[in-house]
Amino acid sequence: MSESQIKNMDLEQIIRTVKQEAVHLETEQARYTRDVREIQVDLQPVDWPSLDTLKLTQLPVQSSYHAKDFLFLDDITFVRNAYQIALGRVADTGGLSNYLAKIRNGETRQAILLELVRSQEGRLNRANIKGLRGYSWLKKLESRLPSLGLVWKKSEKMLDLIQRQSGLLWFASQSVNFNLFLIKLQKAIQTAVKNHNLLIRKLEQEEQCRFQDIKVLEGRIETLRSQVRYLSEEKRSVSNVPGFSRVEHEVNHHASAYMSAESVDRFYFAFEEACRGTQAEIYERLRLYLPLIPSCGSKRVIDVGCGRGEWLDVLKSGHFEGKGLDINQVMVQICRGKGLDAEQADVIQYLKALPDNCLAAVTGFHVAEHISLDLLLSLFQEAQRVLEPGGKLILETPNPENLLVATHTFYHDPTHRNPLTPTLLSFMAQYYGFGESEILRLNPYPAEAKVPGIDPLTERVNGHLCGPQDFALIARK
Repeated sequence: MSESQIKNMDLEQIIRTVKQEAVHLETEQARYTRDVREIQVDLQPVDWPSLDTLKLTQLPVQSSYHAKDFLFLDDITFVRNAYQIALGRVADTGGLSNYLAKIRNGETRQAILLELVRSQEGRLNRANIKGLRGYSWLKKLESRLPSLGLVWKKSEKMLDLIQRQSGLLWFASQSVNFNLFLIKLQKAIQTAVKNHNLLIRKLEQEEQCRFQDIKVLEGRIETLRSQVRYLSEEKRSVSNVPGFSRVEHEVNHHASAYMSAESVDRFYFAFEEACRGTQAEIYERLRLYLPLIPSCGSKRVIDVGCGRGEWLDVLKSGHFEGKGLDINQVMVQICRGKGLDAEQADVIQYLKALPDNCLAAVTGFHVAEHISLDLLLSLFQEAQRVLEPGGKLILETPNPENLLVATHTFYHDPTHRNPLTPTLLSFMAQYYGFGESEILRLNPYPAEAKVPGIDPLTERVNGHLCGPQDFALIARK
């Protein structure tokens, strides 16, 4: 919308349009986020091979075995596998020591396997280990024909050679398994690389979508700025009309005549209960300020616009003497009902009645945006006077650096006047003689509200729309 079109609209139409644009910005941002997330990629499952196929410390479970399967196992692993397969149980300490000693004294592994299989426990287990029959036959022949000992020795060497060659074949089969493992690993890596490339393309598409979305949002933001500029010009031109202040005063006077102050106060308390957050939530948010108040010197703190008294509760837990001031009589009654010190009073008049250098802190949470400029300046001036050296002025207010706050959520509260910037409040603190000040930015939108991505363009969008919703000035005297 051009400025010429804006100028052809009356004030009510412009205000309505601004609010509609702000709501539209918020819904558009959510829609763009959803659209980007709906970009799908066809990722293939990656079948990583198991390293268990390369373990040689335990023979696989199968219906039958051969003596050569045990040939290349080390001594301890051989005895453990022989026990597990021949007897169907784990080797006990005594058996393990006994057969290790036999192996190291020259006993063949075939003899040990044969002994375990033919034991009473082995017969009951009925393990099927092939390749032991020839060895058993030669052992019987040796016992019946001792003169054939020399022949037996040669036969035993020949049998050992044959079994070692069979063992080499078994070892080669393990190499084949290892090659199969490498082939599977190569395929898995190729699939993973393909998935990676698909994800890269998806990210590029998302980046292009976000770039287009930002262009649309920036155009709408510029429209809002044009409308706000025109509203500001209209306000200045109307305020210069003679008698405007008198008319404004009369309008406010007549408006207040329609409803009692107590009714308005009750409405505002109900609004706070519905929209401010629960008292427990606000109590937890305000606890972070407690360590910022000087613990030495005065224990007195004045809380301007104390509301439901969450901050007074926090001060009480920190052993400070909190005094709450509020013009809303319902809020004051709520605080007093909780045993807190609260008073319905004009804050500036109250501060003016205090002596110099008597307070540890002056605080105001979501108050500054409700009051006029001259009242805000008076608050800075009086706070600087009544604070003791090192005392703190703490003011928390909605953060207009977040565009959704500045153009939409700020106006949920009908008593808000206008947003205040960190630059303005920092300058006020400097102007009225505070020694140093800092800005805390607080309460960003949750992570799920953000546009997904970590590139600079996405971070810029998230910074404008999903950044901190509040900020606090911490000024030290």
